[in-house]
Amino acid sequence: MTQSSPTASTAPLMVFLAFPALAYIVGAVAMPHPTGVTESRVSTDRGKLEGEVLLKAPPSPRFSVNANFDGKITVLGMDLEKEKVGLGERVILSLYYRAETEMQEAWKVFMHVDSTAAQHRIHGDHFPPAGYSTDKWRKGDIIADRYPLWIPLDAHKGKYDVWLGFYDPGDDDARLKLTPGQTVATDGANRVKLGTITVE
Repeated sequence: MTQSSPTASTAPLMVFLAFPALAYIVGAVAMPHPTGVTESRVSTDRGKLEGEVLLKAPPSPRFSVNANFDGKITVLGMDLEKEKVGLGERVILSLYYRAETEMQEAWKVFMHVDSTAAQHRIHGDHFPPAGYSTDKWRKGDIIADRYPLWIPLDAHKGKYDVWLGFYDPGDDDARLKLTPGQTVATDGANRVKLGTITVE
């Protein structure tokens, strides 16, 4: 038995059904695919980061800490542009980290600048230096994170302690844990005290 060719009434229907399938195939090929963590780490232009973000040698910060977080990140310490700052002013906090391993997670820094005399907090949450998130770090990297902290006009005057830790931006309660057994200033909430700022 010979097969009959599509009739004039069924041919347009077949063409109509073929277009979506063709569009799907072309789209799947042309669509950019997500870059893997390893590929992103290798493709990062480290030359552009050297000197400002990537340091060649460990710093000697004014406030030395050396607090290790879960064997992944060591917070080396902090330098302050100035230790006394006025209301409405900005102060640069230079934070220093060392990568102890290569990570899959892009951890976010949480910074609590807490008044020692009043219930007042200045928040400084941020990702580490732009373009160099923790999932791109390589083991042994020494990273400088220069963060501009603005003092609100309504802030209480006096001394403020600077606390720092890391958390998963998809889950505010998922903090990177401080490694036990360290002699560091902590309050048991997986954050470490870096130093003190005076608001005048």
